[in-house]
Amino acid sequence: METESPPDRRQIGAPVVTIVTCLALITVAGGYATGLRLLVRLDPAAEAEAVDGRYFGIHGIALVAAGVVGFAVGTYFRRMGFAFATLFITAIVIVMIAAQVASFELACAGHNDVIRHWHC
Repeated sequence: METESPPDRRQIGAPVVTIVTCLALITVAGGYATGLRLLVRLDPAAEAEAVDGRYFGIHGIALVAAGVVGFAVGTYFRRMGFAFATLFITAIVIVMIAAQVASFELACAGHNDVIRHWHC
């Protein structure tokens, strides 16, 4: 009995690759933002050093997750794992910078503790 072989990965269209890539990036960015938001609510009275260590961990986990997910998506669709991993890491770094700057600006405008507690 013959089994069907999986479809050739090169036959998967660009729109499908784009949609899956965007969904994967949104998932990693959402996990990053959720982790930061939960960290703010976890222990608002914690010492600065302990909180900074936790933030470092959240950022590191997000970067590693972006690299692994990007490599997996790139390897599956186009056999370009390293290129997709680089794309995902770069996109998540941009999300990280934008989130921190926006959170700081909101804190200075009176809306503190969105994803981090800031002092203006």
